[in-house]
Amino acid sequence: MKQNKLFLTWQEQTFLERTMDLVRSVGFGRVVLVIKPEDLAKIKVPRSFTVIENNASERGQSASVRFGTAQVQGDGVLFLTADQPLLTRDLLMNIIRNGEKSNIVFPTRNKQPSTPIYFGSDFFDELLRVNGDNGGRTVRDAHPEAWVTLSKADQLLMDVDTPEDYQQLQQMVAVEKKIDPQSWELEFE
Repeated sequence: MKQNKLFLTWQEQTFLERTMDLVRSVGFGRVVLVIKPEDLAKIKVPRSFTVIENNASERGQSASVRFGTAQVQGDGVLFLTADQPLLTRDLLMNIIRNGEKSNIVFPTRNKQPSTPIYFGSDFFDELLRVNGDNGGRTVRDAHPEAWVTLSKADQLLMDVDTPEDYQQLQQMVAVEKKIDPQSWELEFE
């Protein structure tokens, strides 16, 4: 991306600020923010968040997954990334409502698994052992029998990974394209 995606802006907020506001709107019992120390120094984190400094980010996404999972108590965990600025509270609530101890819930984009992703507590031990840059994908892919998938959310799941993706997001604003997440219904596959 040539720059830190956390601090890209959209609609007068950084991606990270937007994600933190979204998470706060859901009212989770516990919110864990796993972040590099140098990024943490640049932001103000809500007091209600538990902050875990990731000093092992060079080991890939799995370090964040392990650090976050180690802090979780309860029936499940929902993982979000900060590079999906179009996510909505309704989408997160649909994922959470369908989460159980024994399942993995996620939306699909172009018929492919996407984030955010919910893992029931039955998968915590496996999440604590993930390695490399695959994050929770290896656990998800090992248990297709536990999947609950949501479709028809493609636009909401836009993932900004490249300068071209960011330009596309900015063009959505420039042409005043209205994104009305309320008009999209999620269906279970």
